Amino acid sequence: MQHWHEKTPCGTVVCALGDAALDGEFRRLGLGIINDDVVYFLGERWENIGRHAAAGFFGLTDEEAANIVMPANYKSRRPTRAVVAARFDALAVKYERRAK
Repeated sequence: MQHWHEKTPCGTVVCALGDAALDGEFRRLGLGIINDDVVYFLGERWENIGRHAAAGFFGLTDEEAANIVMPANYKSRRPTRAVVAARFDALAVKYERRAK
């Protein structure tokens, strides 16, 4: 999350999903951004926009994706990197337990 709440060359002030959409490897795999603010995933269907893009790209449920990428799901509308990273960590632990 290197562009966190910073103005980037493309004009965005990005979140975790926006930062991922600017990453070269994720872009090669179908994650992208339109008009500096709409993240999409060109997977099986075009409906994968916003949190649905996160769900489709990362293989999350809609609820899991919303919990990470929707500002309304945080106490602060501008959560810190540490707060978002903690949610990623909790989700990783959940998936690791499922895999065992």
